[in-house]
Amino acid sequence: MKYENESLSEFLDNELKEISLNKRGQPRRRKEKQPRVYFTAETEENILKYLSSEDEYERNSIYREHIEYAFYKLAENIIHTFKFYHTDSDSIEDLKHEVITVILEKLHLFHPAKNINDRIRKIHKTYSLPYNNGFESYARMIGKFEITKPDGSINQIEQQHIDDYINGLCSYISTLKNVDEECIKSLKKITPPKAFSYFGTIVKRYLINYNKDNYSKLQEYTPIESLEEDKNFIKNNIDDPNSNINLDSFINQFVIYIDKNLNTIFPKSKDAKTADAIIELFRKRETLEIFNKKALYIYIREMTDIPTPQITKVTKKLDTVRIKLFNHYYKHGYIKI
Repeated sequence: MKYENESLSEFLDNELKEISLNKRGQPRRRKEKQPRVYFTAETEENILKYLSSEDEYERNSIYREHIEYAFYKLAENIIHTFKFYHTDSDSIEDLKHEVITVILEKLHLFHPAKNINDRIRKIHKTYSLPYNNGFESYARMIGKFEITKPDGSINQIEQQHIDDYINGLCSYISTLKNVDEECIKSLKKITPPKAFSYFGTIVKRYLINYNKDNYSKLQEYTPIESLEEDKNFIKNNIDDPNSNINLDSFINQFVIYIDKNLNTIFPKSKDAKTADAIIELFRKRETLEIFNKKALYIYIREMTDIPTPQITKVTKKLDTVRIKLFNHYYKHGYIKI
């Protein structure tokens, strides 16, 4: 028996550690979690089938049976996750269908070979390098440009195809003078495009602009008494009337301090670039109408093409500097620049 060499009480103690108990000391019964995946590999494949088909009946059938629900849930999740609630639609449900319409308008633009080519071109442009749409030519040469094969199966571009092209491209770029190493690193991070990420980005960009425009209308046409009830408005326009601290003056001096000491605080160029993008939000605070934290993160990512963990790391360091400077400002009424 399992407890042959140990006492019964020790055996029970060890066994009970592995069992989650409720308040009555009884084993907790948990329901099995149902998978919540709505945008699957099958969805990705059916989007490619939809795009490659020229038969209207077949396209409608593929969309209704395999794509429509995924787009609906994508719109719903992004709206609620990032709280894009400033809308002139009659309801959130109407906004979801409006977002789906935007996706359908952009659906034909999803083309793996062309999308990879666009990403390479964007990186070249960032680092002022010429580019002649080489990946499209490469994809045609190896028979991977068309979305489907002659037999109707998906003509998938694999990571190895991308790596083979990028390795050759990077070998050429490395022979050029004054090429930033970040350019080569960015190129080597390219992966096969996914419809989920592609359309998710389109939806977020659309909703950021949509939300921003409608918040402007809200500010323009809504009485100030109503605006002041908005939690986000209060959070971002609050000032203590009993305090001698001028927050606007502090922020102005904070921005000047960071600008002057940017490369000292952030020796790495990537960190400095991220910090400058964050500080740009402070510079634009009078006209900025995005107050949701997640939406701000997306806004910064759009400006810098830098992942969220990098933004979080730099933000924490900036906040440490802010606290230190604020303590000095609180005592002396100014920041020593």
